[in-house]
Amino acid sequence: MSHITRIASATALAFAAVALPVVTAGPAHATVEACKGYLEEKGYDVTYEMEQACVTGSHNELEQCAEELKAQGVWRYYAYTACEHAAMTEGRLVDGG
Repeated sequence: MSHITRIASATALAFAAVALPVVTAGPAHATVEACKGYLEEKGYDVTYEMEQACVTGSHNELEQCAEELKAQGVWRYYAYTACEHAAMTEGRLVDGG
């Protein structure tokens, strides 16, 4: 039985090592999608530049994100709200530290 336990443990560790990068990559992608989705809901055709602003917002750079969106013609309130969507994860702002 201990041989089976060791094989199961080794398999679990190998799976965890492979699965971890996928799990950690999820939240940033999700927040960028939330930002883009918000802009689309407000009637904007999301351009590459707008998507890059959402990426900036997902790194908790809200002011820079909003400035980039406003430069693309997004109304001020929508720009800040979209950037907040980009910085959110599970209902809380991402800790920038």
